[in-house]
Amino acid sequence: MENVLTRKIAQNLRKIRIKKGLSQEQVAEMSGMHWTYYSRIERALHKDISVRRLKNITDAFGVTLNDVVY
Repeated sequence: MENVLTRKIAQNLRKIRIKKGLSQEQVAEMSGMHWTYYSRIERALHKDISVRRLKNITDAFGVTLNDVVY
């Protein structure tokens, strides 16, 4: 189940980022993390993302956690 959620979050982050016209590097900078870390999240390779980091990303996007999880 965790892998399904990880992939869903990754897909939603990518969709939102593209819709907002942002690069992975821009999102990473806005979220306070290295771009390679963000890239791994978006590719569902980082399985243990904390709620705090996810909240930093959603704040950068101007969306809610629900927008990313569901």
